[in-house]
Parts: sequence; structure tokens; C-alpha cells
Amino acid sequence: MTEPDANTIVAHIVPGAGDFESGSCFWRVTGKGPRTALHYEAIRVAAFWIPPLIGPWAIRRTVREQFESSIVALERLANEKPRS
Repeated sequence: MTEPDANTIVAHIVPGAGDFESGSCFWRVTGKGPRTALHYEAIRVAAFWIPPLIGPWAIRRTVREQFESSIVALERLANEKPRS
């Protein structure tokens, strides 16, 4: 993982360290008035066989669900009041 600037995180998959042969993801956070916008892009090459008809749909659904639960957790952490 690298942090090219205060609003950007770039990560690259380490081959042989998981379920993916290669890949990368890009996160950019920007202010939009009182809100925050998150732009996320990812490319992954699986190190396992994916059935052609249902596999891509199932993978996309699972990744989306995990991503959405991560965002909810990040929002919860961001809204916590600091402990004194």
C-alpha cells in the first residue's frame, strides 16, 4: 500500500499471498461540502477457477457486500466522539 497524497491510497496484491494472482485498488477521498465522497476502483485476477455463468455475478455480489459493510464501519468510526 502507498499513500501518494493525503486523500489517496493505492494498493497492489502480492502474488502468492492470497486468492488472487494480481490486482490493485485505488481509493480517493474528497470533500463535498459537509459530506465526503469516496471513489474506489479495483482490478483483480483470481488464482482460482470461476464458473463462467454464475461465478462473475457471485464474486461481484460478494465483493460489493463486503465493500458496503466496510464503508458502514468506516462511517461509524468517523462519527464516534473522541474519548478524553
